Amino acid sequence: MPPQYHDAHEIVIAAKLWPVHCYQQIGCKKLACLVEQHLLLDGKRRRQPATDQRLSPPVVRMARRVMHPA
Repeated sequence: MPPQYHDAHEIVIAAKLWPVHCYQQIGCKKLACLVEQHLLLDGKRRRQPATDQRLSPPVVRMARRVMHPA
């Protein structure tokens, strides 16, 4: 069953993380790194404590898996 997102904010995060995952899978490490840096900077600008606490477990797991692959 696909992950269930609670609101539009989570869908946007998942959509932004997907290209990073794809670039890592096809071997474009430099491009994946650039996209990841952009997302981190974007996240720092928009960070709000209430927003971070609202993220559902599927979004948090996806972010951890993409940003820190095993």
